Amino acid sequence: MSAQDRSRGTEEVWSVEAADRCEASGGTIADLRTASEAESVYLSLQCRGTDEGHLVALSMGTGETTWDTAFAGRPDQAPDILVVDSGSSGGGANDVVQQALRGEFGADHLYVNGDDGTFRTPEVLSAASVTENLTVPAEDTDSPPRMLLVGTDTHMRASAAHAGVALLIEDGVLSFDDLDEAAYTEEAGEPRLHTSMDPVQFFGDVGLNHLTEALATAEP
Repeated sequence: MSAQDRSRGTEEVWSVEAADRCEASGGTIADLRTASEAESVYLSLQCRGTDEGHLVALSMGTGETTWDTAFAGRPDQAPDILVVDSGSSGGGANDVVQQALRGEFGADHLYVNGDDGTFRTPEVLSAASVTENLTVPAEDTDSPPRMLLVGTDTHMRASAAHAGVALLIEDGVLSFDDLDEAAYTEEAGEPRLHTSMDPVQFFGDVGLNHLTEALATAEP
C-alpha cells in the first residue's frame, strides 16, 4: 500500500507492505480493507492460515505504524472500517454511530479507540435505556467482528451520547423535556440536538454531561 502527494502529481510519499503483518505470524494475507481520516490511514487485515485479524493505524504523513491491534478473524474476510469523526458522526440520518445503534450492522461490530487501538465501547452506551432499546456490541474480541468503528475518545464520547439520545427521542423513551436546555438548541421554533456544526456545544462537557445524565436516568 502506498500514499501519494496529490500536489506533486503521482509522487509516492510512503509505502508499506501490509502482508508483513500476516507473514510475521506464519500466515498470508487473505483480505484487506482501508479507511482514512485527517491524521491516520487504517488497515483491516484478515490473515489466512492463522485466523488472525489486524487493525493497523498508520500516520497519514509518514506511513509509520501508530498502533497494531490483533483480534479473532473471520476466515478470508476482513472487517469493514467506519471512521467516527465530525463528517461521519456529527448527527443526522447518515450518522454511523446512529446506524450502529439502530442495529444496521448487527451485533458483531466493535468500537475502537483511535488514540491507542483498544476495543472500547463508549461508557455512555452502558446505560440501561440504551442497552434495552438499542444495539450495543458485546466486548468480546474472541468473536470475529464484521465492522469496526474507529474514532478518537473525544469523537466517540460526543457521537455516542448524541446518537443515543437522538434515537431514544425518536422511539419515545426520552423527550426534549427530559433534557437540560444546554443539551439542545432550537431551529425554526423546533428543538434539535446539537451537531458537529456546533462544535463547542457538541463536544463540550456541559452539554455532554446533561445527555449522559438523561441516558442514565431514563426509564428503559
